[in-house]
Amino acid sequence: MAVFGGTELARGVLAWTTSTAPAQSPPVHMHGRFNVTLSGSATGVLAGLERSFDDGATWVRCTAGGARVVLANPCTEVADEPEAGVLYRLAVSAIGAGTLVARISQ
Repeated sequence: MAVFGGTELARGVLAWTTSTAPAQSPPVHMHGRFNVTLSGSATGVLAGLERSFDDGATWVRCTAGGARVVLANPCTEVADEPEAGVLYRLAVSAIGAGTLVARISQ
């Protein structure tokens, strides 16, 4: 956590753990630049960031230059969302062993 003097400093935070796949994190609204971090003891992780423009009715996998973005553990990335009201979640398709700790924060 981004904590100073016992206080969380991030405006919006999704902290989530899983040891099973497939799995999806709860959704979180993000607008502007935000962080995506995977940590924990999990090995063999394959995950991707998804977003929804219709309040979670449908989800679309995030891409870079048209190619699907694959996240592996450990990693940290910075993303940018120009549109207000967009939901994000992490979709985990594989975990070999251990526990994945994920954080999406702003």
